[in-house]
Amino acid sequence: MRCVIPGRSVKCNFISISLVFAKAIHCLSRIGDELYLEALSQGLALRTVNSSRSAYACFLFNESFFISYDDGANDLSEDSQGEDLLKCKIAMKSCLSAFKSMNTLEKTVDQCKIDLNIKEARLVFLLYCRHGITKTYNLTFQECETLQAVFSKDLCPNFMTAQARILNDAVYNFPNNQEEITLVVCPETFKVKNYVDDEPDSTKIIHTEMMLAPEEFDNYQIGVDTDVTFCLKELRAILTFAEFSSQPLNVHFETGGKPIVFSMDGDSTYEADFVLATLVDHDSSLPPSQASVTASANTSTKSATSKDKQAKSSAKTKTVQRKATATTHNNTDATENVRERDAVNNHEQDDAMFNDDDDDDLDITEIDHVLQGKAPLSSPNTREQESKGTNRKTTKTEQKPASQRYG
Repeated sequence: MRCVIPGRSVKCNFISISLVFAKAIHCLSRIGDELYLEALSQGLALRTVNSSRSAYACFLFNESFFISYDDGANDLSEDSQGEDLLKCKIAMKSCLSAFKSMNTLEKTVDQCKIDLNIKEARLVFLLYCRHGITKTYNLTFQECETLQAVFSKDLCPNFMTAQARILNDAVYNFPNNQEEITLVVCPETFKVKNYVDDEPDSTKIIHTEMMLAPEEFDNYQIGVDTDVTFCLKELRAILTFAEFSSQPLNVHFETGGKPIVFSMDGDSTYEADFVLATLVDHDSSLPPSQASVTASANTSTKSATSKDKQAKSSAKTKTVQRKATATTHNNTDATENVRERDAVNNHEQDDAMFNDDDDDDLDITEIDHVLQGKAPLSSPNTREQESKGTNRKTTKTEQKPASQRYG
């Protein structure tokens, strides 16, 4: 495949052709990380897709866009598969290295030649500049399949055409960190607002909303009142290129969950299509019959779940009752043991309270005698001697036979 792009001497809408091609690559670089090139019979197609496969972009440069264009189909042998050899994939960063300076391209480049060398697996960009300077960029490529998004923009009930400047002014009011926006359309009004995903504290959210009248659009046809939410990053890239090329932007969409398509076809030498995914509104996306089936299924599931929970709770209650019964028996045994130990301890304490070995305590009889003046208060030593004598007498008496002791 070989093609030659005119330089600064040939302009379209007062814009250099080579600069339009470079701007298209810059636009694609803001959407995806890989550039897919495919040589078609009607022209050269440049495509990309983002990492999440939610945004697709395609530029088709017709044969009239180039000074000379050869798709390379005649150079292929009969046995070779032309569809596999006329397409390739390269890294977006390597391609940007050849078109990174817009001022240099506009002022110094006379021609840009693109050569897809299948034998050496090289994609060559040749920039012929003033003063006989030639810049060559040899880029390696990878084999790939055809990248094509399936969409039908002509069947969408909602269609709008607006100048890129008007939409760009509306988008300019949103901060750079805003990820998604929502279009709310009806036949009377057009609103664009920031999308907020379930923020618990509404005081921490900045709500931005812009309203445009239908008279500000070149064409405004709304068949279905709806709102669609999609990424703002890709829209900024689309509007930047559309405003640069001074082309009106066509918008085709239906409802949430179905893609929204932005297209540019105002120039006969090239066209562009951008397909962006939209968020699904689960409440509105289900038809009434499906919603009723879903509701009945949820009800049956909830009833079955409640029965399982009741069975589990009854089983848990029985288990707890068994454990409580076992615990009650254990507590009863423990209580009896404690009572027995308390009884033993009480007896020991009673014995200790009336222990004769305590020399410091006075006998009640002795205290009565002392108070009545019948006997002097005995000292501890005297009581000890008397107790010893008593014990001896008792011992002798216990040694006698029972007949003598009680005779």
